[in-house]
Amino acid sequence: MPQILGSTATSLAAIEETLVDAQAEVLWALPDVATNTPLQSQKVKDRGLATWGDLFAWLCHRGVALRVMIPDHDPLLSPNAHRRAWLAGSALAQRAHGDCQIVVAPQEHTLPALWQRRVAKQAKAAFETLTTGDPGRLTPVQRKLTSAKGSRSFTTSRQSFVVVDRTHAIVTTGPIRKDANLVTLRVQDGDLSSALKGHFADCWQAAIKTGASLANRPRALQTGTRGVSRPDLRLIRSLTKPRNGLLPELVQSTLPSALCQAIVAAQRYVYLESAALTLPQVLTSLTSAPQVILVLPQNLETTLLDGEGKAILAAQSQAVADLANALGERFAVHITPHPTANLAIIDDDTTVLGSSAFSQKATRCDTETSVLIKGQEAATLMDARGKLWLGSDADPRQAAHWPGLTPGEVPKLPLIDRLLPKALL
Repeated sequence: MPQILGSTATSLAAIEETLVDAQAEVLWALPDVATNTPLQSQKVKDRGLATWGDLFAWLCHRGVALRVMIPDHDPLLSPNAHRRAWLAGSALAQRAHGDCQIVVAPQEHTLPALWQRRVAKQAKAAFETLTTGDPGRLTPVQRKLTSAKGSRSFTTSRQSFVVVDRTHAIVTTGPIRKDANLVTLRVQDGDLSSALKGHFADCWQAAIKTGASLANRPRALQTGTRGVSRPDLRLIRSLTKPRNGLLPELVQSTLPSALCQAIVAAQRYVYLESAALTLPQVLTSLTSAPQVILVLPQNLETTLLDGEGKAILAAQSQAVADLANALGERFAVHITPHPTANLAIIDDDTTVLGSSAFSQKATRCDTETSVLIKGQEAATLMDARGKLWLGSDADPRQAAHWPGLTPGEVPKLPLIDRLLPKALL
């Protein structure tokens, strides 16, 4: 039976207990867990282990094969995230000896000349900051940079999952951080685990072509027969390939259709919590839903173009205003200063969770991983999210029980930002 966990501590403990039972293979696509992170599970600590570095070293000593894929970030425009990725990979490589392959994988999507010029000033300032700082803090990628010119990337890989022995899977709604309102799926299921391994293999093959190896030389991953997840526990993904052009090549994107089908079938309510909400087909589906509750962050995490955040916020604000007009009292929106999960709960029987926001950029330009779950876990999770955001005994399934909020004025954008392709919003 799927187990859905609603906190960082319980998520870490579940991951640790799943890993410690590994017999043959661990496929790791979970960012932002440092080797010095203290273990949470007493079951794992009873083996004499204290940190995540200890756990990885212990797995390698037992002969478990580790394949670790760490998404890289733009070394100029996202230097802190880029440095964290390299530090995480380097620290792990120092501890995990044995059959361990670690790849820090960049998203090398080259923009056309017009958009190269669009970011040139921003990139130049970032480059000057790097070159005047402490050279000892630069990564190998940053040290190789000799000018502010070069490719800029719109694509990201925010997927966050682990597969163990092709039988156990962990899928989370984002990086494991102390401030994250994390939701995590833990399940023992061969069908979903096999499908996730196939997705990992697709990403791994691309990563070893362009990424930097920080441990043993990476080799192609043999998947054998690729599994197909079931309708009641279904893998949902978006997969893109870099190319020269404004947008990456879209290989597959299944979240919009899966989410729309679930929304159209709703009889009681639809609860959406997302880092961004701009998918037009989802917004259209919501207008006929019995009740709609949205939880959205006050601030957007954007690291690319100067105007990207304003453009996404404007598109989202317009969408919220349109939904308020269409739904009236059947609609509630909660804007929070805290991080949100990427999560949908429908009618106490359907849950969608994973790394993907419900935005055009996440489903069209990025590589993301989510899961659709049918079952009673949805009801328990809805109670927990209501308690988190409302902090009272109010029924979170009733739009009228959420604090009222009048959508504000839709932000006005400069012309250059209105020229951003809709797929990037």
